[in-house]
Amino acid sequence: MATSRQRFMDTLEFKSVDPLWMRTSYPWVETSNLWRTQGYDGTPLDDHFQVDRIVRVDPWYGPVPEFEYEVVEEDERTILYINHEGILMREFKVSPDTSMPNFVKFPVENEADFEKLAAERLVLNAEERLGEDWQRRVAAGQETENRVMTAMAEGHSGSDLANGGSQSAQQESSAGDDTEWEAQDIWPRQCWADRWGGFFGSLRNMMGVENLCLAFYDQPALVERMMEQRVDAIIDITAEVMKYTDFDVFWFWEDMAYKAGPLIGPKL
Repeated sequence: MATSRQRFMDTLEFKSVDPLWMRTSYPWVETSNLWRTQGYDGTPLDDHFQVDRIVRVDPWYGPVPEFEYEVVEEDERTILYINHEGILMREFKVSPDTSMPNFVKFPVENEADFEKLAAERLVLNAEERLGEDWQRRVAAGQETENRVMTAMAEGHSGSDLANGGSQSAQQESSAGDDTEWEAQDIWPRQCWADRWGGFFGSLRNMMGVENLCLAFYDQPALVERMMEQRVDAIIDITAEVMKYTDFDVFWFWEDMAYKAGPLIGPKL
């Protein structure tokens, strides 16, 4: 029978495959918690349904070094803090992942802000971005899942994530089954630039939706400069990844629409 990787590649080329290539995604934390009250033992869904996997080989494409987690204020229901991307945001303490945070302030408002951020945190920074643990896991054919999805899968809150809680979760969730997976099949590999791989979403992370939409009109040179920087950074980081491993698919996040239409006009 063809390997999982071959069936994956054949699927991308619109060829017939048997069995079909399938995988699961992560449930919401609240969904997983509810399932546990109904008898779910926490077995990863890919294992439970005996479906395919994609081995993640990506580093974090966002700010490195990350911003230090800092609580600005909190009350009984909410917490106001600076997250790992430098965003000042307020979240509910209970179930923060299924409610929209209140984004108070973003790290970039003008060209000077961006140039400082780009020079200090958005360049390659290879030793920290692709550190020894990342290199070891890639060499061993193991997962290098990024901080956001790992934290969601492990049930960490948004504030835990900002506070680096996902790093321990990353080590726990990635360890254990990788060797067994490799012995069972050959899985396709994926490099995921996540929230910092696109050219609207990544700028939105730095400026916020409203400020970015205004900047297309008020600061077009800054928008162009930010997009150019992201191009260069994505190429540089990905080229560094490919010194250690190849991959079959590159995936990036481009959150630029809502249910009623895009957040930016087609002409822009």
